[in-house]
Amino acid sequence: MELILLYVVIGALTGLLAGLLGIGGGVITVPSLYYLLTWVGFPPDHIMHVSIGTALACTFTTSSASTWAHHQKKSVHWNYLGFMIPGLVIGCLSGVELAHFLSGEWLRRIFGGMAILIGLYFLFPKLPVPQFGRGPNPFLVLFGLFIGHLSSLLGVGGGIFTMPVLYGYPLPLTNAVATSSGATLVSSFVGTIAYLFVARGEAPLPGTFGYINVLAFVCISLGSVCTATIGAKLAHVAPTLVVKRIFAVALSVTGLAMAI
Repeated sequence: MELILLYVVIGALTGLLAGLLGIGGGVITVPSLYYLLTWVGFPPDHIMHVSIGTALACTFTTSSASTWAHHQKKSVHWNYLGFMIPGLVIGCLSGVELAHFLSGEWLRRIFGGMAILIGLYFLFPKLPVPQFGRGPNPFLVLFGLFIGHLSSLLGVGGGIFTMPVLYGYPLPLTNAVATSSGATLVSSFVGTIAYLFVARGEAPLPGTFGYINVLAFVCISLGSVCTATIGAKLAHVAPTLVVKRIFAVALSVTGLAMAI
């Protein structure tokens, strides 16, 4: 019962920050699950793999709802997403295969290093953005390949990488967010399916199917759904810049702890 409660708390925190900061939950879910499963005493070899796979599955549930909501408002630019999807699919599959063959220690260090970089990105949000084109173009296939590979390797869904790319195109912010949500839906779906089957039918940890912990997936998803709307409402009244900087420092410290 205590473990279930902790899963729900992770989900609630993930949903709150996702709604408040407009980020995918993987950057919170992966380290939280890693430390929780380590604390519980699960065998260490595949804890990082399960943390990443479970985080992607949770991201799929939340991005499904948000993408549908954006689609109903006709905010998703499917012409941009259409160019990205082939790269996203191939990138996700290659990222999962690489994660499967890497040791848990290497995955932890790679995630830690990327968490530090993402933390710095949130700490300095006004970094210059290069221009990639005046409309959707084949470069988006390459960006999709890169985004899909990193998102499935690290379990972060992809939105954190997609938004900076879409800023380089003439998209209004609302449409960039909506299209990024669609890209996250694709990458998290492909990554989830791949993590279900890449373990070759094994159960690396108790209670897992492939590299996805079923109980954690259900509880974290429920917790995040309950708080995501609260976070979105707080985004209109809370000092978002201050929250972003606090989050950036916390994420960077967490990344440093996981990288060393």
